[in-house]
Amino acid sequence: MKKSPYILAAIIFLSIILCFQLAGCNRSETRNGAMEDSEDREEPEAEETGNGTAEDEQEEAEETEDESPAAREEVLSESPNTEKFDEYFSDIGLGKLAADADLLQDMEPDVIIFLPDEGICLYGTLKKSAIIGVAIYNPETSSYESERQDLPQTLEKGGFTSCSPISFGSGKYEYRVYIGDTLVSVLTFEVK
Repeated sequence: MKKSPYILAAIIFLSIILCFQLAGCNRSETRNGAMEDSEDREEPEAEETGNGTAEDEQEEAEETEDESPAAREEVLSESPNTEKFDEYFSDIGLGKLAADADLLQDMEPDVIIFLPDEGICLYGTLKKSAIIGVAIYNPETSSYESERQDLPQTLEKGGFTSCSPISFGSGKYEYRVYIGDTLVSVLTFEVK
């Protein structure tokens, strides 16, 4: 029997959320602190594709460093409601889960560049219980790669993480987060 990748993704979502809810995962970082720390992480290097030189790698690293949170937020296709964000979240971010990772403890937080075989994870800390909706938007084509869907259960106050496989091609995208019908966060990322 052939199983749909959507069913597999839903099972993974439910398992991950349940695991973190039962474990009482809490994050104490703030969004601003997380972004400041992101300069320390390593970006994927050009040698992974075998086409880059040392100069190309340096230029790519410089371009990535120029993508400060303020610079990325200037090009958003839609502005989130910051008052509602502040009402529900103390922090939120994107992380990656390597293709061979078995546990969420292996998730690397504060990532904006992903490879197609990695998992993309939304994580954060809720100030109160909420049903969170997510969507992946492609600003270049003005279309959704993944239509808005609510996470499978109400998330309780505290830390949460929800991961899914990357099922779309290379490009720049927006990970949109909703509370009800209100857009509360837009996290930009790129798939190489």
